[in-house]
Amino acid sequence: MVKQSDDTTGPDDTELLRLTLDLAPASIVVVDGEGRIVLVNRQSEALFGYDREELRGEPVEMLVPGRFLSGHAGHRAAFLASPESRPMGQGRDLYALRKDGTEVPVEIGLNPIDTPSGLMVVTSVFDLTERKRAEARFQAAVESSPSGVLMVDGDGVVDFTELSTGLTTLCGG
Repeated sequence: MVKQSDDTTGPDDTELLRLTLDLAPASIVVVDGEGRIVLVNRQSEALFGYDREELRGEPVEMLVPGRFLSGHAGHRAAFLASPESRPMGQGRDLYALRKDGTEVPVEIGLNPIDTPSGLMVVTSVFDLTERKRAEARFQAAVESSPSGVLMVDGDGVVDFTELSTGLTTLCGG
């Protein structure tokens, strides 16, 4: 539970913002127009393995795996040229880099905000590790099934990318 400050007016806006961000279930990283990290919450510390003071003022690219670095500054510049709230990297698998050098699969939401200090981007970062593990287990179960497994979407349309080995064998494929 969040404790209110001792004075009768309650927490100031800055303190309220900090508390709110720290209670958010997602990792939140606020980046300025130059690509420098301005603010992170507790979940960011847990996800990336850095203390918030280690991240503040650093380029956001420190959280981008090396194999994606060459294109990231260009993507960031393109977003800033036409800022609007949207998911980052739609249709692609995204990864973030932890302090220990490991990569983590993520989903990232980008939300530009105008501030007196200039344009900032509030990013929401979701760790997809458990979802990816569950998908891999499901895929392995489908592929190893000796019976036929056929995937059908909500409209009753067969998804031929999800045929099990057993069904492919039964169908002569």
